[in-house]
Amino acid sequence: MFESIKFSAIATGIALVATLPVYAANTATMLSACKSRAANAYKTSPGNIVVKYEGQRTDGTHAVNGTYETDKMVNTFQCSFNRNGNQIVKFIKNLPYSKVDEGAM
Repeated sequence: MFESIKFSAIATGIALVATLPVYAANTATMLSACKSRAANAYKTSPGNIVVKYEGQRTDGTHAVNGTYETDKMVNTFQCSFNRNGNQIVKFIKNLPYSKVDEGAM
């Protein structure tokens, strides 16, 4: 009996560890793809873009949000990825806002 519990716990641990690198790699791929798409949209270097993985939505798509700041403006955007996280299905550029207005929010 203890043998089967020990084996079950080990098998569960192995299964969890086996899925973590796939998730991490997939998230890194989504961040990179969104950063590249935004850099192209804003005609800037990917190094000027900041992105953050926001999680998987209830419809299964993945959300990555980001910002691109200039001296005077803040630009925000969203990338939506398919369920597999391997393709951008929607890219939204929000209206930029002035850094001067930022304190008034």
